[in-house]
Amino acid sequence: MWLDHCRTALYRLYDEAGTLLYIGISHQPEVRFAQHSKLKSWWPAVSRKVVEWFDDRPAAAKAEADAIRAEDPEFNGTFSPRVKRDTIRDVVAADGVREISLSLARSRFASLLGEVAYTNQSAALLNHGQRRAMIVSIDFYERALAALNESRLPADKSD
Repeated sequence: MWLDHCRTALYRLYDEAGTLLYIGISHQPEVRFAQHSKLKSWWPAVSRKVVEWFDDRPAAAKAEADAIRAEDPEFNGTFSPRVKRDTIRDVVAADGVREISLSLARSRFASLLGEVAYTNQSAALLNHGQRRAMIVSIDFYERALAALNESRLPADKSD
């Protein structure tokens, strides 16, 4: 990945009682904390952050996986020994749509886009085992817009 060579932080987030809530990695932990504060329901409970730096992202990612397995934070899903692994998958569902978990799609994104673009097959992205978004070819997207008599929807620039 393009960030593999970057210095990367492994961070642990704790609540007031000292309970480990979450372990993650980022090359910009303060930016990541701001993202968590907007997206994670557990964020208001965070009262302490511990940051440990690694020379590169692969080293931090290995330490993250090892730490999650060993320390079992309350809100980590990936690598957690408490999480059922049947939600992490790359399969063709009964309706013929490829379903791929976000945790798997991240590392396969370039090849996934190529497959969708050149085979006209769509892929459903899963989060916690539920379909959350679809990746479709540009041809499919343009045909869908035409069928619905719609024009391209502009990106929301409010954020």
